[in-house]
Amino acid sequence: MYRKVLFLGLILFSLFIFSSRCLAIEVVRVDKTKIRVSIPPGGTKVGEINIENPTEEPKTVKMYLNDWVYVPPFDGAKEFDATGTSRFSCSDWITFTPAEAYLGPYAKQKINYTIKAPNAVEGGHYSLMFFESSMGKPDSQGVGVSVAIRVATLFYVEIQDKLKKEVALNNLSVERKSKDASLNISLDMKNTGNVDITAGGNFDIIDKKGMVFGRGPLNTVYTFPGDSAKFSASWSLPIPKGVYDLVLTLDLGKAQEELNLGRGEILVRETEIEIDDNGQVVRTGELK
Repeated sequence: MYRKVLFLGLILFSLFIFSSRCLAIEVVRVDKTKIRVSIPPGGTKVGEINIENPTEEPKTVKMYLNDWVYVPPFDGAKEFDATGTSRFSCSDWITFTPAEAYLGPYAKQKINYTIKAPNAVEGGHYSLMFFESSMGKPDSQGVGVSVAIRVATLFYVEIQDKLKKEVALNNLSVERKSKDASLNISLDMKNTGNVDITAGGNFDIIDKKGMVFGRGPLNTVYTFPGDSAKFSASWSLPIPKGVYDLVLTLDLGKAQEELNLGRGEILVRETEIEIDDNGQVVRTGELK
C-alpha cells in the first residue's frame, strides 16, 4: 500500500526532476472534487464530471479509479490503493466514459459516470477517480523536467435507508498544571456506525451563574466506520477557582455541510470540572 496526502482535497502530484530548473505547474481542472450520493440497494445513479485544460499546451488525460481510506491521526490524510482493496470500496460499482481524453489548448471534456449499487448492501462506500496528465519533457540534451500530475474526485456513496451514524465518546481528559499553563482538553471518538463521519465542534466553560469563562474550537476529525480519532482543544487565559460546567458541542455533519447538503446531527455532552487556587484542574466529572 502507498500513502499520499490529498493536498487541500484537490491535488496529488509526483515530480521526476532531471535538473534544477523550475517549472510552473498547471493542472487539469475538475468541477467536482467530492461527489456524495444516496442510492437505494440495487439502484443506479448517473452523473458527470467536467474537466478543463487551463493552458495552451495540449494534454492527454487518463482516468482511473482507486480505493481510499482515512489514516491516523484522522486529520484528513488519506491512503490510496488498488480498487477492491478497502472493505468500504465501491470502485467496482462505478463505470465511466471516456477512459482517456485529449484536451487541446483551453479545451473542456465531459466525463459521464454511472454508479450501480448491489442489492444486498448497506452503509457508506467510497472510491476515487484520478485524472492524470503529464507536462514537460527533456530537451535535446536529455535535460529537463517531466511532471506527472493527478487531480482527484472523491466518491461517497450512501445506501439509502441503510445508514447508521453513531459514535462512542471516551477518555475525556481536562488538565491544567498551573495558572500559567494552558488548560488542555482531549476526548476520544470512535465511529461505531456504518458510514463516514467528519466531526468538529467547540467547548464552553461556564460557571453556575451562566457566565462563560472559556470557549474555543475542537479540531476536525475524519473517520470511516471503526476508526478512532481524538478531539483536542486548549484555553490559555486564567479561570478563577470554582466549579464549572464543561459543555462539548459536537457537529457530526460537517461532511454534508461542506457540500451544502444540509446540517448533520449535533451532540451535546457536558460534565463538571473543579479548579483550585493554583489554577489546576483537580476534578473532572463523568461526561453525560
